[in-house]
Formats: sequence, structure tokens, C-alpha cells
Amino acid sequence: MQHKKRQALILIAHGSKDPEWSSPFQTITNNVKKNWLKGPVELAFFELQKPLLETVIQMLIDSGYKCIHVEPLLLANGFHLKNDLPKRVKNIISMHEGLNLTFGKPLINHKNIQRSICEVILNPSN
Repeated sequence: MQHKKRQALILIAHGSKDPEWSSPFQTITNNVKKNWLKGPVELAFFELQKPLLETVIQMLIDSGYKCIHVEPLLLANGFHLKNDLPKRVKNIISMHEGLNLTFGKPLINHKNIQRSICEVILNPSN
């Protein structure tokens, strides 16, 4: 069954060998799931942890989703967003005709994130 009007959301983080590292990202994912009404929300990783991005995209495609938004949980536009993600996405799209993948910006590009970082630096006890 194809979900034409619904959009799946993937939150993608770097990944780590430390299993506790992903705990804040799991919390973010759970909070987003409570408020994202367009479709499923999944957490994926670039490397070092599972599930990897390709696995999550394939799972969503197998569930009938053709419209998937990927929101990076990465602070800046570094290697993974500039080089790694475009190559991986090109491979994924070449295997799945009609797949519509969209992407969010690195976190630092959001003004509210910039303000929050300044607040934490200026008021470290909060």
C-alpha cells in the first residue's frame, strides 16, 4: 500500500561506538514522534551504529512510502552532509523510481539553535 499523502521523516545522526551516545537522539526522536502527524518518524545513523540510513529508507519504501524527508541531527555542514549524503542518496534514488527524498539544513543554520547555543554559553548553569 502506497502512502501518497503521508510523509515519512528520518532523523539522521552521525553514530558512535559508544551505545550510550545515541540516548539524546532517541529522546529527540521519541519527542518528534509525538508531534509529527504526517507519518512515521525513524532514527538512522551515517555510520558506527544501526540502523544505517539506507536500511531505514528501504524499510519505509517497503512500507509504501515514496515521500521521505531526512532531517540531519548534525551541527554543521561537514563531510557527511556535503559529500557522503549526496553519494548515498544518488545510489538510493537510482534503485527506486519515483522516490521523493527531501533534506533539512544542518542544525547550526537554524537561528533558534544559534540562540540556544549562545544562551548555554552565556548561562552555563541553566
